[in-house]
Amino acid sequence: MSATPFGSMTPDEREEFLSQPALAAPDGFTSHLANPESRNDLGLSVTITCTVIAWVLFLLRLYAFLVYRKETRIQEGLALVAAATFTVLLYPGYHLVKIGAFYLFLSFDEPWRNAQFHDMTTTWYLTMLFAKSAIMLEWLRVFWPGHSRNYVYWICNITLGVLVAYFSAGFIFFQARCQPFDKAWNPWLEGTCANRSYIDKASVFFYIALDLVIFVLPQTMVWRLHASLKRRIGKSIIFSFALL
Repeated sequence: MSATPFGSMTPDEREEFLSQPALAAPDGFTSHLANPESRNDLGLSVTITCTVIAWVLFLLRLYAFLVYRKETRIQEGLALVAAATFTVLLYPGYHLVKIGAFYLFLSFDEPWRNAQFHDMTTTWYLTMLFAKSAIMLEWLRVFWPGHSRNYVYWICNITLGVLVAYFSAGFIFFQARCQPFDKAWNPWLEGTCANRSYIDKASVFFYIALDLVIFVLPQTMVWRLHASLKRRIGKSIIFSFALL
């Protein structure tokens, strides 16, 4: 492809540039861009199902606190914001999947599609910031006795501090990585953008480590309870819903 800046091309050169494939297919493979094979429907079904389950569980919890305990805590507020932001990002995600955008991202010439990706990314960081913070605060409330700073206290607080710093930094990075700001979704503008691949790769390992802490910490407490096996299994399953 030409290395000439898109903005300085003639109309004919732009048309020729946009008509080229964004990336050549590997040797021995043929691209099927018109109707690529995928399992998008399954992915959407799982995502929507998990979202509905999470909303039902959250509303039941909120109802119990408001009606029976007549109180709310900061984690309920954080969870409500997280549920709202996650529900908001479902629409652009659904739209991009239906038009095959995740397969054709390298061929984009419409800035509005890139803008949807940008909005999804920043909204996702906000969702994770509020959701994971709410979970760690809840684990601290449930499993920390309050009279001594045991390992639960330190794990919850250190994890909370790290995740707040990471997701806040990620949100700020994606707002400030391009100059001018519009270049984040319009690559043809003159300007510069910081390389996002490093934070994308780091996020994979960070999410895995964070989810392991969220899952393992309550399990270590549940399986130490002096209760029947049936009750411990039930409680273990309940606390596993945090991974949703």
